[in-house]
Amino acid sequence: MGKCAYRYARISEIEERWINKNIKGEGRKNLLNVILNRLGERACCRFDAIEGGEFCIFHDPDYWKSHEGEVRDEFLRLLRGGERYFVGFHLPLVEFPERVDGELHMEFVKFHKGLVARRTIFMDVDFTGAEFGRADFTGARFNRAK
Repeated sequence: MGKCAYRYARISEIEERWINKNIKGEGRKNLLNVILNRLGERACCRFDAIEGGEFCIFHDPDYWKSHEGEVRDEFLRLLRGGERYFVGFHLPLVEFPERVDGELHMEFVKFHKGLVARRTIFMDVDFTGAEFGRADFTGARFNRAK
C-alpha cells in the first residue's frame, strides 16, 4: 500500500480547482501559495492510500459517503490524540469536543454534512478555504495563540 497522493504538486492541482470555482478576485491567485508556503511539508498527507486507490480515507472525495462513521471516528481519534494538521480532508458531519488546544490546521477541509462546534474553545484554528455544508458555532470561542 502506498502513501496518499495528497502531496506536493497534487495539492496545488486539487485545491486550485476548488479555489477557481469558489473564490473570486485577485486574492485567489495567491491564496494557495501563501498557505502552502506557510505549512510546507506539513500540508502533505502522511497516511496510506486506500487499497486500490490513490488517496487515504480522508482525501478521497467519495470515501466518506459510504464510510461516515469510520471517517468521523478516525478524525476525532486523531484530533484527541494531538494531531493538528488536517489540510484538505473530506469529512461527514463532525461534532468537535469542547476544547481544542494548540494550533489546528483545517485549511481546505470540506465538511460535507456540516460541523458542530457548540461551546467549543479553539485556541488557534485556521479554516482558510474550508467548505461547510452547514456550521453551528453557537457559543464557540476563537482565541489566537500569542
